Amino acid sequence: MSTIVPPKDLADLALLAEDSGEIVVYGNVTLADAGTLGCGAVARDSGKITINGIFTVSAGAGYIRVGDTDKTQADSTTPTTKTGYLTYTDGASTVWVKDPSYVPPDPPKYVGLFGMNTKYPSNFLNWFLFIVCFGWIWMWF
Repeated sequence: MSTIVPPKDLADLALLAEDSGEIVVYGNVTLADAGTLGCGAVARDSGKITINGIFTVSAGAGYIRVGDTDKTQADSTTPTTKTGYLTYTDGASTVWVKDPSYVPPDPPKYVGLFGMNTKYPSNFLNWFLFIVCFGWIWMWF
């Protein structure tokens, strides 16, 4: 788990995206010892933040602020605007946090030449028939 430690002049803030800026965090974000004035993520003026991990803030600190609106963890927007993420938005600025309850769908199954369902498109019989058919066509030209 990674912990973001902001500089002294921004000690109450973990992430700030403003003026159409975009931040993508690949991992967990923890704002520790922020106090009651702190806020974990702030997106304003069309800013966008994506957190691809667990997002936690210290007790008493704000969770997310979009525009001028404070959001708690339970204030996510439904339906989400990004699959697999919880969305917090004011219409212009957005924060996406990975949804721990999201289960991705199974990958699609491929149908072989004879209608066989297979998880992978490269089974032996399909390749063999492709080579044989391609060989016959190639002989005619």
